[in-house]
Amino acid sequence: MIEIGGQIGYNFRNTVPWEVDTSMADIINLNKVRKSREKAARESQAKQNRVSFGQKKAEKKVILDDVLKKSKELDDRKLD
Repeated sequence: MIEIGGQIGYNFRNTVPWEVDTSMADIINLNKVRKSREKAARESQAKQNRVSFGQKKAEKKVILDDVLKKSKELDDRKLD
Protein backbone atom coordinates (compact mmCIF):
# COMPACT_ATOMS: atom_id res chain seq x y z
CA MET A 1 0.00 0.00 0.00
CA ILE A 2 1.10 3.51 -0.62
CA GLU A 3 -0.02 6.75 0.88
CA ILE A 4 -0.93 9.55 -1.53
CA GLY A 5 -2.09 12.87 -0.17
CA GLY A 6 -3.18 11.41 3.14
CA GLN A 7 -5.15 8.60 1.48
CA ILE A 8 -4.11 4.98 1.52
CA GLY A 9 -4.34 3.04 -1.74
CA TYR A 10 -2.77 0.13 -3.54
CA ASN A 11 -0.03 0.35 -6.08
CA PHE A 12 -1.06 -2.47 -8.39
CA ARG A 13 2.05 -2.14 -10.52
CA ASN A 14 4.33 -3.20 -7.69
CA THR A 15 2.17 -5.67 -5.77
CA VAL A 16 4.30 -8.67 -6.84
CA PRO A 17 6.91 -9.33 -4.13
CA TRP A 18 9.48 -10.77 -6.55
CA GLU A 19 11.34 -9.17 -9.42
CA VAL A 20 9.32 -9.22 -12.65
CA ASP A 21 10.83 -8.65 -16.07
CA THR A 22 8.77 -5.76 -17.38
CA SER A 23 10.65 -5.40 -20.66
CA MET A 24 8.40 -5.12 -23.67
CA ALA A 25 8.12 -7.85 -26.27
CA ASP A 26 9.45 -7.38 -29.77
CA ILE A 27 7.12 -5.37 -31.96
CA ILE A 28 5.89 -7.31 -34.97
CA ASN A 29 4.04 -6.19 -38.04
CA LEU A 30 0.96 -8.40 -38.23
CA ASN A 31 0.51 -7.63 -41.93
CA LYS A 32 4.00 -8.96 -42.69
CA VAL A 33 3.36 -12.07 -40.60
CA ARG A 34 0.09 -12.72 -42.43
CA LYS A 35 1.67 -12.19 -45.84
CA SER A 36 4.65 -14.43 -45.06
CA ARG A 37 2.31 -17.18 -43.80
CA GLU A 38 0.22 -16.93 -47.00
CA LYS A 39 3.37 -16.94 -49.15
CA ALA A 40 4.58 -20.12 -47.45
CA ALA A 41 1.19 -21.75 -48.06
CA ARG A 42 1.28 -20.75 -51.75
CA GLU A 43 4.81 -22.10 -52.11
CA SER A 44 3.90 -25.45 -50.56
CA GLN A 45 0.83 -25.68 -52.82
CA ALA A 46 2.98 -24.87 -55.86
CA LYS A 47 5.43 -27.59 -54.86
CA GLN A 48 2.61 -30.12 -54.60
CA ASN A 49 1.26 -29.00 -57.99
CA ARG A 50 4.68 -29.39 -59.62
CA VAL A 51 4.86 -32.95 -58.35
CA SER A 52 1.27 -33.76 -59.31
CA PHE A 53 0.95 -32.01 -62.67
CA GLY A 54 4.49 -31.30 -63.79
CA GLN A 55 5.61 -33.13 -66.89
CA LYS A 56 8.57 -32.67 -69.14
CA LYS A 57 7.99 -31.51 -72.69
CA ALA A 58 8.98 -34.90 -74.10
CA GLU A 59 6.49 -36.66 -71.82
CA LYS A 60 3.72 -34.29 -72.93
CA LYS A 61 4.60 -34.95 -76.58
CA VAL A 62 4.46 -38.73 -76.11
CA ILE A 63 1.06 -38.48 -74.41
CA LEU A 64 -0.27 -36.09 -77.09
CA ASP A 65 1.00 -38.35 -79.89
CA ASP A 66 -0.65 -41.35 -78.23
CA VAL A 67 -3.98 -39.49 -77.90
CA LEU A 68 -3.82 -38.35 -81.53
CA LYS A 69 -2.97 -41.88 -82.71
CA LYS A 70 -5.89 -43.40 -80.78
CA SER A 71 -8.20 -40.69 -82.08
CA LYS A 72 -7.10 -41.36 -85.67
CA GLU A 73 -7.59 -45.12 -85.22
CA LEU A 74 -11.08 -44.50 -83.88
CA ASP A 75 -11.94 -42.20 -86.80
CA ASP A 76 -10.62 -44.80 -89.28
CA ARG A 77 -12.96 -47.44 -87.85
CA LYS A 78 -16.10 -45.30 -88.15
CA LEU A 79 -18.67 -46.52 -90.59
CA ASP A 80 -20.10 -43.79 -92.76
